[in-house]
Amino acid sequence: MTREERVLVLVRDELFAGSWSDLETDLRARLERRPSIFKLSTRIEEDLERITKLRDFERAEGVDLRSLLPRPSGTDERGDDPAPGGGETS
Repeated sequence: MTREERVLVLVRDELFAGSWSDLETDLRARLERRPSIFKLSTRIEEDLERITKLRDFERAEGVDLRSLLPRPSGTDERGDDPAPGGGETS
């Protein structure tokens, strides 16, 4: 996945509870407000194309792309910080 695609997967999961549709709706709403910065408008259109590609891939392969992203160092499988000191909690 490209950097931009990884960002979209993370944004989908963190801000839109895993929903491509909600992310797409949000981006389309922003685009309809016609940002005055051309670069932002172009980026939104490109992101909408990326969402279609990523959604289609997930459907075709039956996979959640989040599971393919490397976890940030210092987090557990859910992305939470481990217990202080790295030990088990009681």
